[in-house]
Amino acid sequence: RLPVKLFCNRTFDMYICWPDGFPGTTVNVSCPWYLPWDRYAFRYCSDNGSWLLDLVSQGPWADSSQCAEDDAFLHQHSIQRKLRFVYTAGYTLSLISLVAANLTLISLRKLRCTRNYIHVNLFSSFILRAISSCEALWRGRLCICSCILLLQVPCRAAQLLLHYSVASSWYWLLVEGIFLYTLLVLSVFSPTKSYRLYLMIGWGMAEGISVITPPPFSHLPLQSLYPPRHTTYNYIALFTQGSINVAIFVRIMMLLISKMRSHQMQNTDFRYRLTKSTLILIPMLGVHEIVLALVTDEMAEGTLRYLKLSVELFFGSVQVQTLLHTFSVGFTIRKGGGGGGGGMGRCPTDLI
Repeated sequence: RLPVKLFCNRTFDMYICWPDGFPGTTVNVSCPWYLPWDRYAFRYCSDNGSWLLDLVSQGPWADSSQCAEDDAFLHQHSIQRKLRFVYTAGYTLSLISLVAANLTLISLRKLRCTRNYIHVNLFSSFILRAISSCEALWRGRLCICSCILLLQVPCRAAQLLLHYSVASSWYWLLVEGIFLYTLLVLSVFSPTKSYRLYLMIGWGMAEGISVITPPPFSHLPLQSLYPPRHTTYNYIALFTQGSINVAIFVRIMMLLISKMRSHQMQNTDFRYRLTKSTLILIPMLGVHEIVLALVTDEMAEGTLRYLKLSVELFFGSVQVQTLLHTFSVGFTIRKGGGGGGGGMGRCPTDLI
């Protein structure tokens, strides 16, 4: 007759699912998946093949202290709550200004020109980004229950929409850079034909990348605080747009310096115009996004990581680029618009 093997039976204590345990060993399992940390709970399997009992409760003893909230977590949660307020307020502010700017550009006939059509598409991509980043989807209250089959499809669709909106906003920044470059340097392309190409770049390239490299799905609450940048999907969009816009930024700055020197501007005026142009072009072309992307989460720890996250959330939610373009729209209105006839012509004035 074969000897009976002793072991502690697997069980579920309404908190953690415990596997079988060998006598005389300590069994450790990960904390429940919905907790935002990677820690463990412990039980001890006695030599007689039964779980060690707690003398007070007379139930199986378990050490789940690592799964409980601690001071470090409460401090981290407090910082995240403040950051969440920043990007929620930022998205609300930018959403209101973007909708107002789009309504203005669409309703006023004198503002209908290629540059403002591009602005409308850029604003629309940022409106889509703000809507898809709303609290219910972005914070993860719905997708935290993604283990339920019925919720997987809407959660994945919401996250795909979020990544697509971010990628499309970067590609429309690329279109803004290309258009500004052709306006200042080339001046040979047909506005109508170029606008069709801009539509393909702004909306089409983001959709193409979403088919080739679909974004990963995540239900972790901590990851829901970060802007959707650190994936292969968005790195392709960011570095495609960023590298070209950096080159455009350098070329435009060289052109501006050359023009200012040819006009023999005074040293004070020269520095002022150069500083103003630089500070406007960097966020307008999204150059700062490349700098932030180079500092990965693995490189940033502790205070530096929260500082980086704060800057990302501020620029991402307030959407400084669109505020600059909105300002340029208001400046165009005050200067009299883009001619009475509308059409695909160019608008007067330029921020730089």
